[in-house]
Amino acid sequence: MIDFRYHLVSLISVFLALAVGIALGAGPLKETIGDTLTGQVSQLREEKDALRAELDAAQVDVANNERYLDEVASSLLGGALEERRIAFVLLDDVPDGELADLEAAFVEAGASVPTRVSLTERWTAEEDQVFRSALAARLVEYLEPAVDLSAGPDEILAAALAQSIAAKDPANPTARSANAEILGGLLTAEDGALVEAELTDGGPVDAVVVISRPDVPAPVDPDATATPAPDAEAEARALEVRLRAQAAVALAAQQRSEGAILVADEYVDGDLVSFVRESDQLSERLSTVTRYTTMSGRLSTVLGLGARIALRVGHYGFDPGADAAAATRVTLPPVDRTPVFVPEVPETEGPDAGAETDPDADADQASGEEQTDEPEGGTG
Repeated sequence: MIDFRYHLVSLISVFLALAVGIALGAGPLKETIGDTLTGQVSQLREEKDALRAELDAAQVDVANNERYLDEVASSLLGGALEERRIAFVLLDDVPDGELADLEAAFVEAGASVPTRVSLTERWTAEEDQVFRSALAARLVEYLEPAVDLSAGPDEILAAALAQSIAAKDPANPTARSANAEILGGLLTAEDGALVEAELTDGGPVDAVVVISRPDVPAPVDPDATATPAPDAEAEARALEVRLRAQAAVALAAQQRSEGAILVADEYVDGDLVSFVRESDQLSERLSTVTRYTTMSGRLSTVLGLGARIALRVGHYGFDPGADAAAATRVTLPPVDRTPVFVPEVPETEGPDAGAETDPDADADQASGEEQTDEPEGGTG
């Protein structure tokens, strides 16, 4: 049994050990410990200075590379997309400055960006699933060409969005088709807007840039107090639903315009670009670019879109799934905005109008009518 004497001996032992440590630290070991600590501090300071110098040199190299690309951009881009009209479709919030820099690269290539479309949260919100299904049922009749019968609401809405910005009026290719106007109005209706559209002139576009900029998760602090983990399975399902809906937008833009390209600010495992690159079906149909906020990324965005218009698929950048660091320039044919002749169907009047007639029968009928006009007795 532990008694008072046991506790007393334990306390005395602790104080003796503390006294011995103080005596040694202040005596024979004082200089050794002090010198060791001083040496470690000096070494850490030197390593920090060396790393700082390396970082500064790397930043200078990056700045020089960006400056070089900026100065040669005009020779690389000039005329690459001459007279083509481009739409930006924003899947996430994108700073105006980034959009302005990207638009400037397209202008350098001879293109214009008259259309910007932003998807609202309702496009993928779980609580709006019923609303989207009902809206898709209304939109499907205006789709030209019609979607497959097995298409779900995500595919129908994506097709409607792409058609609303890219479908041309055959008789006047500088104007959107009548169905495109209807689809655009339904998607942006104030009572349930799925998109917010900014159309400079309201005309149709030739190609589309789909921009993804997801929030990068903050690094986990290992010293932070652990919190209860959310339902990982439900969160994974919700993420897959959102990624499939967004991928449908990019795929519809590719199918219903001359070409489309998907770009992202950073490569994040589990984001839309990685989702597309890891899918055999999507990666063979969609082109992607990472780090569009850099000059090299903007060059690949413009040239990669031109390559996709020329039916070449590519994944550009320095991240996993990329098959080339940069897109190569292709020569595209001039834009053809010649109206398509649509013969006018003459208006018909009455049930027999437009029916084929026999000229001989008409003649006989006319002759008979003339005979019946004669008196019954003939001439005397």
